[in-house]
Amino acid sequence: ISKASSFVESVQKTIKRYLSFTVPLFHGTGITGLLPYQEPIFVVVGEPIKPRAPRDPKNITQEEIDDLHAAYMRALIDLYNRYKRSVSFNRVESLRVE
Repeated sequence: ISKASSFVESVQKTIKRYLSFTVPLFHGTGITGLLPYQEPIFVVVGEPIKPRAPRDPKNITQEEIDDLHAAYMRALIDLYNRYKRSVSFNRVESLRVE
């Protein structure tokens, strides 16, 4: 533990002793440091998934749900593979679907 974090920890413990809760410390930009650091946000949109109409809308089978889920996962992985080089510059790990 560094001296700086020990100091911050001791301040938070003192505040907690008197107020019964700790005050979160913010670190960012702006005059007060409360604004988050600016990071780019990339949004990609793929082709819509066109599910076939269920035979009986009130009784959707597990097989129909599994088929739609598989189509969604294929589309998601395809979308990731299509844009991974142009959007994710500091990618450490590949897409992992569990």
